[in-house]
Amino acid sequence: MKLHYGRIFTDKLDGAHGLPRTRLADLIQRFSGVLSEVRSRRRDGDYGFYDLGEQTDTVAAIRKFAEGVGQAYDHVLVLGIGGSALGTKALVNALRPPARNELDDEAREFFPRITVLENVDPTTIAAALRRIDPRRVLVNVISKSGGTAETLAQYLVVRAWLDQALGSDAAVRHLVFTTDPAKGPLREISEREGIAALAVPPGIGGRYSVLTAVGLLPAALVGIDITGLVRGAGRALARAESDSLVDNPAALHSALQMTPNRRHIVTTSVEHNAVLNFCQTAGQRGCAVTIVEVDGDGRLDVAEIECAIRPDTAVVSVMWANNETGVVFPLEEIAAICRTKGVVFHTDAVQAVGKMPIDLSRQSFQFLSLSGHKLHASKGVGALFVNRNSKFHPMVIGGPQEGGRRAGTDNVASIVGLGKAAELAGATLEEENTRVRALRDRFESTILA
Repeated sequence: MKLHYGRIFTDKLDGAHGLPRTRLADLIQRFSGVLSEVRSRRRDGDYGFYDLGEQTDTVAAIRKFAEGVGQAYDHVLVLGIGGSALGTKALVNALRPPARNELDDEAREFFPRITVLENVDPTTIAAALRRIDPRRVLVNVISKSGGTAETLAQYLVVRAWLDQALGSDAAVRHLVFTTDPAKGPLREISEREGIAALAVPPGIGGRYSVLTAVGLLPAALVGIDITGLVRGAGRALARAESDSLVDNPAALHSALQMTPNRRHIVTTSVEHNAVLNFCQTAGQRGCAVTIVEVDGDGRLDVAEIECAIRPDTAVVSVMWANNETGVVFPLEEIAAICRTKGVVFHTDAVQAVGKMPIDLSRQSFQFLSLSGHKLHASKGVGALFVNRNSKFHPMVIGGPQEGGRRAGTDNVASIVGLGKAAELAGATLEEENTRVRALRDRFESTILA
């Protein structure tokens, strides 16, 4: 593994952008403390993925199954969602020929075809089952907890298909579970019906589970060298243990992405968990976080926000309207302070959009976020306003969707729905406020009477 990082520095670019060379020296000096913290957390039981580079017994057991009983099948059907499915797809796409399912037996070296189902869409599942022979399929059901709703729904459909074609006694020989080592619905079914089951080690997060039985069993079944795969992971982990930052590619890549001089966040104590939990995580990763309290009436003293801003403050995030008290914060004043001090300002406007007039052409916010379901759009769709003069680095990297700000296939129906919901909310804003205000006043007067 090599990391070429020379062109990240100012003197290799245009002299204005990039990092100064002195930044690397500063990172090298700080690295020993960071590595010490990582090692301390590992001793306390965090970062279980470090153990995945040494899995001699697990790899041997999986290979024995794949090279023995596993070869009795000519199709592997994986049921999972998220990391339980994506890890296998990544391995197959990276380490097997393109369109391998279309190849004949000899071209596939007589390893089985593989299909990964990662949702409960009936059309997709029905199409997959129509082209698979139930007499020659091995179904690998993967759920770390053993109770993932989507995966269990898939299992019920596929199990009924197997039972109908083979009978329940024979169907169990076409199933293998990958799940919690001791508990959960899949583990209970496995023990009750005698279905083979492999364990997902505790403490392994979703993306790392590809190097457990979650990804290794399907990989071995289709002929991927899992011994070499785990050995390579071990080498990568060994490199990540290096005390020298420039010899530690994983640490160096992360370090160079850090904001050079600004690692301080200011927010309030009454923000939604979407903000507070992010700040907590940022604090665990080395950022400083200042949380400004509100008074007994839920109001915010703007002077305290101003006092909290430091030379190394990267961003101030304050909600526009509080979801519990209804207090509307003085955002124009806060935005003006941030603008004067050269600090990025973000507001969580989830509770304000659709309830009060918002004209972003007249308001000096760099970032504003909102959620569609608060103005009767569908759940799961939202929007982020980014001022055209503000720098923005996407968290989700990949395709060019949304102007390069968020990769992933656009959810067109929900986007259109959000636009229409905003249009309707804007058209009835005054009327709706009058109606809700009357309800509020009646409620308060009744309570206080």
